[in-house]
Amino acid sequence: MFSMDGQLSNQPNDSIMLLSVMWSEFSVAAVILTARILTRTLVISSWGWDDMSICLSMVLAIMDTSLLTASVRHGLGKHATSLTEAEYTNANRYNWISQGCHVMSTNFGKVSVILFLLRIVVNSRSQRVFLYTVMAMLMVINSVCVFTIFGQCTPTSRLWDQDITGYCWPPHYQRDYAFFQGSFSALSDGLLAIYPIFVIWKLQMSRRTKACLGCVLALGIVAMIAAIIKTIFLASLTARSDYTYDTISLTIWTNTEQYLIIIAACIPPLGPLLKIAMGKTPTAQQSSSNKYASKHYSGEQQIKHPVFIPKDSLLSTNESRCYPLREYKGRSRIWGDGSEGMVDLDFREVRASQLSGIMKTTEVHIESNKDPVE
Repeated sequence: MFSMDGQLSNQPNDSIMLLSVMWSEFSVAAVILTARILTRTLVISSWGWDDMSICLSMVLAIMDTSLLTASVRHGLGKHATSLTEAEYTNANRYNWISQGCHVMSTNFGKVSVILFLLRIVVNSRSQRVFLYTVMAMLMVINSVCVFTIFGQCTPTSRLWDQDITGYCWPPHYQRDYAFFQGSFSALSDGLLAIYPIFVIWKLQMSRRTKACLGCVLALGIVAMIAAIIKTIFLASLTARSDYTYDTISLTIWTNTEQYLIIIAACIPPLGPLLKIAMGKTPTAQQSSSNKYASKHYSGEQQIKHPVFIPKDSLLSTNESRCYPLREYKGRSRIWGDGSEGMVDLDFREVRASQLSGIMKTTEVHIESNKDPVE
């Protein structure tokens, strides 16, 4: 590569490292998300808003990674002095646009986790208000962050091409808000990782089940660590003279954070698929009993217990506000306990521990076909 003055440059090039990290993390996240989609589509035939949100998060993450790949092609990871003016402008253009995709990818990834938790705390008003408040704050703070990225220059294209006539805010304005957004992002990662542990620990279930669920839901702590490291590197946002090289560490950690959030959000719903993979299928006697135990619910829908899940597992919730898409291909799943919908990681005990009193009553009529004895 030649510098702007035509001399050969041997300056550092971190673009290979960036591409390796980005696409490796994408591959892992894509495999786990595909497993979640297969679980929802083929195993339980039911989708929720949390599934839609995590898919949107992945789409935005792919856009982010693709834009950064295009930026690398034009010189991201290299010093500005080793690039032509056209390369420097194009590299910065794709880099800046990718930042908006990253912010909203992490946003919808966390929204997916919150919607998942809302299906557990269905009867706790205070906890639901708390989770809705966190979700609203995430939406507002991240939306404003996107505005500060693209609204700091008028016209926006002046952000990556200083030859365009216009004006921009002082760089520290956007950097300072990015510090605030990054700090809140790390806080929300930790909150969404630790909070479920306290919720689960109060429920009536075995310690082994509590420990397993707590460990799975606490995976967000890893994403919190990535968010903290990313926030430390936000100071590079003011280094506009060598932007293609100075922001490379920040770019690596922003991608790491978004894919860790997707991975952590996708693991908990894989319960039913893992049961099948581990060979936990019912015996012939269980399948036979399920056949003759089916009844009618509300006179229309048939109540069945899925043959691939043990009846003592924690599976169901009738909470429709957070799981309105449970109907898939024109039908809904109704489980053996009379409830509708599904929470995958064995959450029937969660529902049972939150409810008290008479759960279900059955009226039985007995008639005799024999004539009375005179």
